[in-house]
Amino acid sequence: MQEKGLKSTTIGLMIGVALFFDFLQFILGFVYMGWLVGIFAGLTFWLWFKMKGISFMKPKRFAAFGGASLLEIIPIPFVASLPAWTAAVAYLALESKIKKVVAAVPGGNLAANAVSGNKQTPINVSRGAQEARNLERAENKNRAIDVNAR
Repeated sequence: MQEKGLKSTTIGLMIGVALFFDFLQFILGFVYMGWLVGIFAGLTFWLWFKMKGISFMKPKRFAAFGGASLLEIIPIPFVASLPAWTAAVAYLALESKIKKVVAAVPGGNLAANAVSGNKQTPINVSRGAQEARNLERAENKNRAIDVNAR
């Protein structure tokens, strides 16, 4: 069974193919045929991401992919010549890779939540305070008591 997710070589290939599609669309845009490349590119990347187990049903991913699709299908040469496929594929692929790397790093989820402004934490903070009190009690229990000290 194939592992889900994107490897670095796959990300490089995807970005290279996106650059090729953007260049081809730029050239064909002057004869108002770039929209054909846009449709083919959209189907290619949709299938490629689906084969790697990446879904577009999350709002950010759907907006990035849908925005690139709409921008590239517009039959105005200078609008369609923007590298929208390259930007969308780079964003989608690197976002997936970053999430995978952050999940592998101890405490990475906490850092990602702090950076993204997410208020939810996967640990119970009050539990940490309770453990600190228990540790302090254990240290005090092993300390010799000086009865002459006032």
